[in-house]
Amino acid sequence: FVLPSVLLADGNADGIPVALMEAMACGATAISTRVSGIPELIHHEENGLLVSPGDAAELADAMARLLGDAPLRTRLAEAARRTIVQDFDADIEAGKLLALIRRKQHTAAPAAEAAPGQPRRVMLMTDEMEVGGSQRQIVQLALGLKARGVTCAVLYFINPSFLVEQLQAAGIKTIRVNKTARVDPGFVRRLRQAIRAWAPDVVHCYSFTAELWGAIACRLLPARERPVLISSVRGTYEWYGRNQWRMKRWVSSQSASIISNSREGAEYAARQMHWPMHHFHVVHNGVSVTEPDAARVDLLRQHYLQNTFDTLVLFVGRLVEHKNLPRLLQAFAQVVKQRPRTRLLLAGSGPLHDALAAQIGQLGLQDHALLLGEQSEVPALMEAADLVVLPSLREGLSNVVLEAMALGRAVLSTPVGGIPQAIDNGRHGVLVEPTDTDALARALLTLIDDPALRERLGRAAQHKVLEQYSPPAMVSAMLKEYSRVSQR
Repeated sequence: FVLPSVLLADGNADGIPVALMEAMACGATAISTRVSGIPELIHHEENGLLVSPGDAAELADAMARLLGDAPLRTRLAEAARRTIVQDFDADIEAGKLLALIRRKQHTAAPAAEAAPGQPRRVMLMTDEMEVGGSQRQIVQLALGLKARGVTCAVLYFINPSFLVEQLQAAGIKTIRVNKTARVDPGFVRRLRQAIRAWAPDVVHCYSFTAELWGAIACRLLPARERPVLISSVRGTYEWYGRNQWRMKRWVSSQSASIISNSREGAEYAARQMHWPMHHFHVVHNGVSVTEPDAARVDLLRQHYLQNTFDTLVLFVGRLVEHKNLPRLLQAFAQVVKQRPRTRLLLAGSGPLHDALAAQIGQLGLQDHALLLGEQSEVPALMEAADLVVLPSLREGLSNVVLEAMALGRAVLSTPVGGIPQAIDNGRHGVLVEPTDTDALARALLTLIDDPALRERLGRAAQHKVLEQYSPPAMVSAMLKEYSRVSQR
């Protein structure tokens, strides 16, 4: 099934064509164009292919690719049908429309309420609420659910941060169930009591320990009080051992759905657990970045250039092993020998701080590589930088990558986890193998030397993120999955 239209439905560019949805529901493999609402329906390479409108050569290439690759056609067709069944259920959408009509009939705008078919109470559970990618996604989701009329609570075990205060200020209930030790006999009892007292319709767990203890606590509740359990895949988890995968499989057996933030993560988990892919549902991270103040961006850029440097390379993230920072410093040392007016900024904290400081000294990079510590104005730093680098050994779908793309920065990263879903190498950014120091150095030099390339990659990246990774899209997809499983 091919729909190469530029304008949709009666000559305008609004909406998603019903013919395309029907074809996907029937299990057809779809090719369409990046116009109007179609990218909300088709995620390129996941459940179909998207081409640029008016580009006959690109359309021909896409058709030839599908005709020559039967396994790809099958994978895309199966994913397309799941998208229609799970995300475009007519009863759920009709219920939302009816609720909207009823609200509009009131002269005074009442508080948002859950549409028919939606769960009314959702609990998001994680082990800790420190500042991290998953925690920021939890906050965005909780705020989005509240705006859709769903009562939401966030339950966590340890390490609160300003994110908890942000939730509380928005009127979202936060529940801390203290876990005082690795073996804490009373913890499961307290967790069970907290879940029972708040009485959620759905419990969505965001971390391994939250999944394990959450599944046990829910299992101990009377059947009539037991909420629907949803577990998560937030990366490819190559570091899991056999016992962890066994526990993950048991948790999956207790879950109505497993929500993954990337297809790669879902497929990897399915292989490791020998678990059917139809139990997984892919919902991409949503990224929202406020455009930083231009004057502040200029001040930061001048502060770090210091009339000595002309290019700023930025890393943002935890200073931990899987971020691959020792290799980044090795590659950057090669770069500085050829482009001495380049500076690397490392924004973040973590256990490798002292080791990285020592390595910077050993490589003679004291003036060229700066450890900035935790930064509260990351968007301004990204805007001040010429490019953003994340050379990770493993990732889920990195918020840092998505935030940099949303701001139109050129991104250099690695093809791990869900990153290749966000970055088509050479189109939305540059990807190099995480263990190839020389390739990383060459890619840095290429981007440093070619401002036009950085500009082109940044524009394409920004367009893709705004199109496919918005917080409203993430919240809508999550809510649809919550609604689907809670109606079973």
